[in-house]
Amino acid sequence: MSAAVPFSDVLAKVVKAASRHEAASYLRQTYGASERHAGRTLGLGNSRLHYRSRRPAAEDLRRRLRELAAERPCYGYQRLWALLRREDWKVNHKRVYRLYHEEGLKLRKRRRRSRVHVGTCQQRFSYLSGNQPKPPVA
Repeated sequence: MSAAVPFSDVLAKVVKAASRHEAASYLRQTYGASERHAGRTLGLGNSRLHYRSRRPAAEDLRRRLRELAAERPCYGYQRLWALLRREDWKVNHKRVYRLYHEEGLKLRKRRRRSRVHVGTCQQRFSYLSGNQPKPPVA
């Protein structure tokens, strides 16, 4: 007897609008469902199924962003956005952020160096335990 597979393992959660649109077309082709029923199953309205994005392709911007990131690997998206603005690119910082992360150009976070401790905590803060004057700062 085969083990039951949970439903969540079979189908991943469909979050993005484009993937929902693909799932609706899959339901229509595979099961012969109508547009309306496929959309309702996925929580989409009829207008969403007919939506086509008008966003212009950003291939030139992506290419230039990759070039700048390769030239200056320590720059984050904000500094690259400033460089793009200096080159007369009329681009929003939020769009640069989205493209920066889609291209996998994430800047790594620096780890803080641990500080050298002088003495123990007991020695440094012993004046807090009673009515003793605070030691002079050296």
